[in-house]
Amino acid sequence: PKTFLLKRLSSTDCSKLFCKLTGGQWRDNDIKENIDIMSILKNNPLQIHELAKLKNQYQCQTLTKLVEVYTFKSKLARKQGLNLNDAASHDSFLKESQRKQERKQLVEQFIVNPSARKVWLQAHGNERCDYHKIFEILQLDFTEYTLSTRKLQEKHLMQCFRELGMNQDLTINIQRFDVFYAWFNGLVRLVSVLADYYNQTHPTVIHGFMSREEAHKVLLRDQRIPVGTFIIRFRYKEPKSVAISYKASTKKVSNVKCDLNPDSTFVCGAKSIPLPRFILKYEALQFLYDATKPIPKEQIFKSATQSMSSDPTSPSWTSASKSWNPSQYRTGTGTGTSTHPQPEHSHPHPHPQQLGPPNNGQRQIRHARFALPKSSTPHASD
Repeated sequence: PKTFLLKRLSSTDCSKLFCKLTGGQWRDNDIKENIDIMSILKNNPLQIHELAKLKNQYQCQTLTKLVEVYTFKSKLARKQGLNLNDAASHDSFLKESQRKQERKQLVEQFIVNPSARKVWLQAHGNERCDYHKIFEILQLDFTEYTLSTRKLQEKHLMQCFRELGMNQDLTINIQRFDVFYAWFNGLVRLVSVLADYYNQTHPTVIHGFMSREEAHKVLLRDQRIPVGTFIIRFRYKEPKSVAISYKASTKKVSNVKCDLNPDSTFVCGAKSIPLPRFILKYEALQFLYDATKPIPKEQIFKSATQSMSSDPTSPSWTSASKSWNPSQYRTGTGTGTSTHPQPEHSHPHPHPQQLGPPNNGQRQIRHARFALPKSSTPHASD
């Protein structure tokens, strides 16, 4: 069939043509003076014809009503992403809607945490999802809920996610995503509690994203690093948990794990204490690791030192027995028992509970709650 390119009409011809196609219901001058109608017609013959069809289909009695109908139909078409008069597009829309419904059912079947479901859907995950797409969303959440000045990078989460079961092709199975997201929520909670120290980078106080093997290698590679030098890092095997790797001798590195409590203290052994206080009290820890030279811990945790000096009930840590001094620690039920910090070890991942997104327009930290191991008997150091 032959086609012809029609030139745009003048405003006068446009209004006259639309007046004829609508049976003269409105005068051409009224049409021409109606800015909303003329902006829809655009002096385009095809657009004039389509709007006239719409008027006759819905029996619009006023120009205002016609504009409302056209606006509603346009928004509906944009929302559905198709031309409602195109059968092929309509079929495509139905298939896409079916795929979305199937994906939603899959997510509800395998992901328990509502916030984790939202992340998975935003990343367009099905049975699997690409790590890079997941990271883009988690990076935004990390910045929003921690307000950290240290930028989260892809390499930071990659090693942990590999240990948690990420595939070799950097994809994550939907059946495992609850575990991944629970660890990430724990990370957000840790960084929020330790923000004053985590954001310090000159020197770096909390190295964070460093594996156990890397920390051991760093502490033992140079004989000039003194005994008592330590590194604070996140544990990859458990959420809401940090490990302190310290040089116990010239050829040995020991590890102490500290699990975060809901009240922002840390479980070190059987006692709950703020992490800076524990570091200052535990005499096996002497120097914070730094690439240039080790830094005495008192220089870093000055505020914790001042806080302890004003708190006579603060528990003490003796170097001789490496245990709590019960004479200086009293609770509401009596004197505390002597224990020493719990070395780092593995625990099975508890199942993450359902979490809700922030509400009331306030910034809230979304984090999973996990049962923390309570043991008064210390484990053997590794």
